[in-house]
Amino acid sequence: MSQTYHITPYPDPIGERPPTTPVLGVCFSGGGSRSLSCTLGQLSALLTLADPLTPSQPLIKRVAYVSSVSGGSWAAVPFTYLPPSIGGKPVADTDILISPQPPNALISGSPSSASPANVSYLAPLSLGRVPGNFNDFNIAKFAWTWMVHYHLDWSWLWITAVGEFVLKGFGLYQAGTQTRLTPSTYFSLSDDYIAAHILPANPSLTTSDFYKPRAGRPTLIVNFNLLQDKAEAPQVPVQATPVSTGLPGASPDGALVGGGACESLGFGTTLAGDATANPLSVTQAGRYSLCDITGCSSAFFAQWLQQHLSPHFRAMEDELAVSPEKLAVAPADIAQTKIRLRSLIEQADAPRARALADSSLPSPKTKAEVYALAARNAPFPVIPQYDYWPIAPKGQPSSTQNYGFTDGGTFDNTGLLGLLARTLGDIKAIAFVNCEQPLAFTPGNTDLIVDEQLALLFGYGAYDSAKNTYPSYGGMSPTQPMSYVQIFDDSQGGGFSGLRQALRQASCAGGSTLGADIAWARQSLVTVANPVAALDAGRKVDVLWVYNNRVDRWQSQILDRTLKADLKSGQASDPSGPLANFPNYSTASQLSLDAEAVNMLAQLSAWTVGQLSNEIAALMNA
Repeated sequence: MSQTYHITPYPDPIGERPPTTPVLGVCFSGGGSRSLSCTLGQLSALLTLADPLTPSQPLIKRVAYVSSVSGGSWAAVPFTYLPPSIGGKPVADTDILISPQPPNALISGSPSSASPANVSYLAPLSLGRVPGNFNDFNIAKFAWTWMVHYHLDWSWLWITAVGEFVLKGFGLYQAGTQTRLTPSTYFSLSDDYIAAHILPANPSLTTSDFYKPRAGRPTLIVNFNLLQDKAEAPQVPVQATPVSTGLPGASPDGALVGGGACESLGFGTTLAGDATANPLSVTQAGRYSLCDITGCSSAFFAQWLQQHLSPHFRAMEDELAVSPEKLAVAPADIAQTKIRLRSLIEQADAPRARALADSSLPSPKTKAEVYALAARNAPFPVIPQYDYWPIAPKGQPSSTQNYGFTDGGTFDNTGLLGLLARTLGDIKAIAFVNCEQPLAFTPGNTDLIVDEQLALLFGYGAYDSAKNTYPSYGGMSPTQPMSYVQIFDDSQGGGFSGLRQALRQASCAGGSTLGADIAWARQSLVTVANPVAALDAGRKVDVLWVYNNRVDRWQSQILDRTLKADLKSGQASDPSGPLANFPNYSTASQLSLDAEAVNMLAQLSAWTVGQLSNEIAALMNA
């Protein structure tokens, strides 16, 4: 049943006033369970590392913003909104994070041994348990749930899964299932904010109707994209914060102008009144919740889940024919259940699922093309879909339309674009590039191959091995939608090349072998005007880049024989074992990770932050 609410619009500019001293933002890139594992370690280090400007407090207290994408959001959202208690028991940060340990202390022990150095152990509420939730048993249970709630539209598939697999264990998901998913709880900033800004116009609500960030947390920016209904499927970046959610910029072709944001409880609604009013009247069938923003931020995996559901539907179909009582199906319901399962199998085997399965680690452009195919041709689209209406300029109408929403990583995977879109003035940033692509030399060792997400920020495409170069977009053009990911000026040709040189130098540690030491770089960059992000030119951005890559200085200190053997087999030419591809786990094929895989990457990531304490201090003092 639809409800009517009154919400506040936030037209441009939606950032804060430029502070006297540039604030610090931290970005956690996308990358599924790999990025969650990295982010787990990075957050743990930020809570234990002293603030270089105020040593009596942890560094996290200096962070004004956290900007997350996809798998980074799987960690950032529960961390930000961690409730005071779960199941009636108090919850502390230490319950969900790790205790950073020196590499020589790490051991492979019993999974039940609760030692901080035991990488085989995960605490009951650890964020590190999330990747393990994507296991075959849980997917089988989810397949059964989806069959029972057959009436749900497939566009809710991934949103429901994120609620169940990522958020529910932290007390951040509860939902009913009618004709659509109906979460029980909104999200906002604080009890005081809700009482002052939301409840006066909406007396039917109370502060208990909202998830709120834990006190003292940085402002969270969760990144995803609106998929424009065009043949080339241009995407428009969306940011969700505790206060507001929306599109500050315009689509690459200028056809859709977001114009700002609205109170987060009003996103995904139908505009019911005057588009220029304040407050605005909207109607809503379900509460816009944390599962929505976290699910949209990681929507790339919707097709992954759809593909993995099919064999479980088939197994249920076989079981139904032999022992329907094992599925708790009454005799009178067998015929209808058979019809449901056959329909679900056909839907799960839709062409777009096979297209994604056949695309090995698709680039952002390829991902966008797959999403476009799903939106245009597939009879059962699985990408999340919501009603959207732009913030109307004064005197102009605004109308509601249904759009698909895609993974934040299919446009800007770093989170930097969203950070800049939601702030004004100069800023400092720590960009954790938790990527799958390890650093590699180009032929002849003349240059460095880095992840495509970095190239896009400077106006370049992915490394072209045939031409041995990074092709330049030559500026932003509607015919090249991915050119609008650019946020940094590289007109003099030194920004992107300087980043590659610095990463190479740091990783090689003065030698000629990549992976010897931490891959990091510190740069002072200047923004270009970007209409998609409503970004002004000329903003100074001091960035400390931290790139997920092998670090032999860390690995060489590990003494545990089992861990040393697992690292050796995991980094062989034919990787195998619990640490296969460490630390650059596959985004698509290594979504389910065990305790050792999660903890080892989290410990490496935490150690890396600690080792870069001097560089963080230099960034803060710049």
